[in-house]
Amino acid sequence: MGRAEGTDEGPAIRLGVELGRFILAAASACMLFAVLGTPASAGSRESAASDVYARMRPEYDPNGIRMSTLTLYPTLSSGGGVNSNVFNAPVGTQDYFYSMNLGAQVKSDWSRHKFSLDARSHSVWYSNQVTENRNDWSLDTDLTLDIMRGTELRLEGSMATYHEVRGMSHAGGALPGDPDAPTEYSTNLASVVLEHTFNRLRLSAGGSWQNLDYVDGQTIGTALEINNDDRDRSEMRYFGKAAFDVWGDTKENR
Repeated sequence: MGRAEGTDEGPAIRLGVELGRFILAAASACMLFAVLGTPASAGSRESAASDVYARMRPEYDPNGIRMSTLTLYPTLSSGGGVNSNVFNAPVGTQDYFYSMNLGAQVKSDWSRHKFSLDARSHSVWYSNQVTENRNDWSLDTDLTLDIMRGTELRLEGSMATYHEVRGMSHAGGALPGDPDAPTEYSTNLASVVLEHTFNRLRLSAGGSWQNLDYVDGQTIGTALEINNDDRDRSEMRYFGKAAFDVWGDTKENR
């Protein structure tokens, strides 16, 4: 009896259900096209696969400290952790460490020419393996002179002191005959580049000089000296380059 009495309402109910399904499907399709279409139009400048951490975020850049026509950007960070294999040897030695990074960068705000100076240090201290304590530092400077319209002269210089980590083939690990501490070395670099632009053609030439100096050390468990003079060296490089701007942000080098 219940089904016989409801024969007049059945078609109406089914029609309403089908109409509801159609509206839901249409709304879902519109939302899908909107989601898929938005990155193509609004995100054309950034690749959809680009790393979000690598994207430019100028609104989060530090303001710096104004000093006349220069701006100072100081930085400070620190941390700690545990190293399960301090010497990078076949048998690991565990120890806790603490590190600190200091930095100061100075940039110019000139109408012509550019200048920057960047000083940084990285220090590491271990709880027990004090031989692995080290302090690396670097100093870099860059000066760009706007000689004339389309012509620039770039001068760069740097000096730094680093330490070779354990486990490298030339620095050794914690085995007899290896150095009793990370090998310290210093580097000095100077370069000059002259660049001139003719419409879309850009010509550049320059050279660089680098000097590496390794400090002598002692072997583990002995008083024998390790002479690193054979690793000291100076390198000089020269180059010439021509680049042509095909259009906008595309360049073809020849």
